[in-house]
Amino acid sequence: MRFRNVVIFFFLVFLLIYPLNSHSSGLTPSGVGTKALGLGGAFRGLADDWSASYWNPAGLAFQTKSEVNFSFMVLNPRPKFTPDVTFFQVEKDRYEVGYRNDIKRYPEDKTFSLPSFSGFLKFPELNGFITGLAFFIPYRSSFEWDLFDPLPGYNNNIPYPGIDHKGDLTVLDFHPSVARQFMEGKLSLGAGISIQKGDLTLRKVDLVPSDFPYPYNYRAIENFPVDNNFEGDGWGVGANIGLLYKASPKFQIGVSVRSPMTLKLSGTRTLTVYLPNDSLTASQIEPIDPVAASHLRGYTLSSSFDSETKLKLPADLGVGVAIMPYSNLTVTVDVNLTTWSSLKELKFEEKGKDPLTGKEITEYTVPFEWKDATRFSLGLQYMPHKSLALRAGYFLDPTPTPDKTLTPLFFNSGEKNGYTLGVGYKGESFELGYSYEFSGYKEKFLKPTAGVKPESLTNLPGRYENSTHTSYFTFTYKF
Repeated sequence: MRFRNVVIFFFLVFLLIYPLNSHSSGLTPSGVGTKALGLGGAFRGLADDWSASYWNPAGLAFQTKSEVNFSFMVLNPRPKFTPDVTFFQVEKDRYEVGYRNDIKRYPEDKTFSLPSFSGFLKFPELNGFITGLAFFIPYRSSFEWDLFDPLPGYNNNIPYPGIDHKGDLTVLDFHPSVARQFMEGKLSLGAGISIQKGDLTLRKVDLVPSDFPYPYNYRAIENFPVDNNFEGDGWGVGANIGLLYKASPKFQIGVSVRSPMTLKLSGTRTLTVYLPNDSLTASQIEPIDPVAASHLRGYTLSSSFDSETKLKLPADLGVGVAIMPYSNLTVTVDVNLTTWSSLKELKFEEKGKDPLTGKEITEYTVPFEWKDATRFSLGLQYMPHKSLALRAGYFLDPTPTPDKTLTPLFFNSGEKNGYTLGVGYKGESFELGYSYEFSGYKEKFLKPTAGVKPESLTNLPGRYENSTHTSYFTFTYKF
């Protein structure tokens, strides 16, 4: 008894201290649950803890007791981006527009963890009926970059913002679930409702041709940089369903489906134009075009207006099996299709005025054109003692992002290989768990495309590199 209390005490102290020393710039998590992640995400055919509400809610029906759970994930990504943003019609006539080319850039560091918790009540007299609520964060990505400065000679009186590219997405999921056994405990069905709250920030640089009727002295004033920043939030509702079939004591199979989700986001988009300070050129053209001359005095023009968009999150279809060749050994395999093709674009509906031209703005579009992706996962659990579980896993996860819309805002740069380790300790009324994941991304070099104009750029050419370290902790109390 004393040993159990000491283990719990030191584990809880570690939970409180560890996140304070972890730095992260954010990354979309691999899932939820210490056991599931320790098995590389190959969990749909096993689904034997609270995180089944995320992976396959049918597995909840085989819980033997009621329980409460607290978990959190700590993310430590290491992204690097080396811009190569140049423009040309022919190779020998390259020119730049202000990106910090050939300099390896790192995003702004942050410190955060992703908590999750759950509570489920078991009713054994009702054929294993169980119901409860889980909370987790299925999407979290945050990258803030300093990639752009106006070209030498632009000489604006007001410095361009230090953070000029930002992609920040947080989705919270409040997830009530139910599950029940059938066929004398061989089959279970489960379902859950996703009530999701989303927050989105998109910030980037737009380059707008000045289009003034005078000859340019240099390229520095050919384009005006615009700080384009959207911040919004909203809600959406979806669902997931699953089944789990225990064909024998040594083999079971699970199938789960998660519906697509549409988050209706409303917020504000702000456009700030940074104008050059070129008094000599201004004085030359002022007699001809006073309006054009006024745009060369080095100040800014800004406008903010209401903006709404729909973020279409993908559906999932997953199949998994769990094989128990020995009483202390479990092998799991999962295949999961995610329909990222639903994220074709973000189309903003708005009503405002362009700060530079004064023209009405009614819509704005950010292209994504992501593709469906199929993930393969493999897991292994070995129990040298009835109270101790050792886990390992692997997954292969292709990127959904095509080259033509690849930017550092959401760092899905290349195919991801993940390697995981985990450990679990089970007492009479509690469980402790830890898992570690290392993900390595295939390096990608995106070359500039000839003939693309600065204002038409939908990606950011350059070298993309990334790796991720993830830790996951959990404490479960059963009653």
